This record gives sequence, structure tokens and C-alpha cells, in this order.
Amino acid sequence: MDETIEPVRPKDRGNVPVHSVSFDDASAYCEWAKVRLPTEEEWLAAALIDQRIMSPREMRAFLFGQSGRFDIDKYPQALDGLGKEFVVGDVVPGKAVVRNGPHYVREEGWETHPNRLEWPSDAYDLMLGFRVCRRS
Repeated sequence: MDETIEPVRPKDRGNVPVHSVSFDDASAYCEWAKVRLPTEEEWLAAALIDQRIMSPREMRAFLFGQSGRFDIDKYPQALDGLGKEFVVGDVVPGKAVVRNGPHYVREEGWETHPNRLEWPSDAYDLMLGFRVCRRS
């Protein structure tokens, strides 16, 4: 296993987004599979396990507690493996929205961090992926 090319072991791939595809590829897959990409709001709601805005100290205590480690079993609904992901949002034609946080909680100043990028819709990156939602 070369972690530079494939950082996720096969047994751990169940809840990790696909990556190394463009927004155009992701959109074509969604159309084929009869699913859709999440909106920015849906992605953010799924990425957060707590809606409060926390200081860095509060965030560390909340996420890591006494053990100093994040316990994913304590938050079974938390999206694991969060990185840069395509979502549906307002952009000019030929561009796509990429979200990269916040993850799990919102730290003070979260809205000023570079958590939102506008990316060419036909470009891809090794660590840029997507998740899907069922169509309603």
C-alpha cells in the first residue's frame, strides 16, 4: 500500500468519499446512479456534530476530552475522512464549490477560514472527492 497514492486501507473505505475526480465526473456519476451531490448547507450540517461556536480550548476539550484522542465511536454519525469535497453551491459557470471544513465543530472565526474554494469544474486533485445524497 502506497499511502501517497492510496491513503485509505481497503477495509476502511466504507465511509470515505471517492477522490481523484472532477466535478464534471462527480455530476455524471450522480446522474447515472440517480443520486445527487449535497448542497453546501447539507454538507455542513452533516460535517458538524455540535452547532456551537467554540474557543480553541473548548474545541479541544469537547473533541479530545481526557484521553487526548477523538473517539469516533462516541459520535457514530460523524462523517469520517473529511477533506476537500465537491458540493452544490453558487458559482459562475465552469466552476464548482469545494468545501474543506469546518470539521466536527465550529471554532471561533470558522467563517473566515479558507473552508470554501471555487474550483474549475473539469479539474481534479488526488485528495478532492465527493459524497452523495439520495434524490428526494
